Amino acid sequence: MVYASATTTMTVSTISSAHILARIAFTGTMQWYVTDVTREAGLWESGPARWGAGCAFVDYNRDGHLDLFVSNYIRFSFEHAPVPGEKSTCNFKGVPVNCGPRGLPTGRHSLYRNNGDGTFTDVTKQAGIDLATESYGMTVVQPTLTRMAGPIFL
Repeated sequence: MVYASATTTMTVSTISSAHILARIAFTGTMQWYVTDVTREAGLWESGPARWGAGCAFVDYNRDGHLDLFVSNYIRFSFEHAPVPGEKSTCNFKGVPVNCGPRGLPTGRHSLYRNNGDGTFTDVTKQAGIDLATESYGMTVVQPTLTRMAGPIFL
């Protein structure tokens, strides 16, 4: 997902099971600079790896700052991954195969409030996102609908 302004672009990607927030700046002299700002933005999370598949920038609280919703696919670690053929979900017509997504823990989605100073605060619990049923989140769609009280996520 990418958010762009006149001079700075913010993008969120999943690389090696970590969500990465990158600041991409154009200097005006045909040079682009990419900086990983995940930690300084308050988006780094320790603990079980989560594999995201999509995100959206949306002003969920209508304060004028674009907040970040991240859809997570699975929680995965190589150390705890089942071996091909180990579980019933790791077989296909009797042939051992890698497990997934069935047989792997589902992802939990996250909502981060933009503090307006380049940092974000995890408001997943306060916003009730943690109450949603766990699922294999592939992406998030945030449509623009008129006459809505606030944003909706599909």
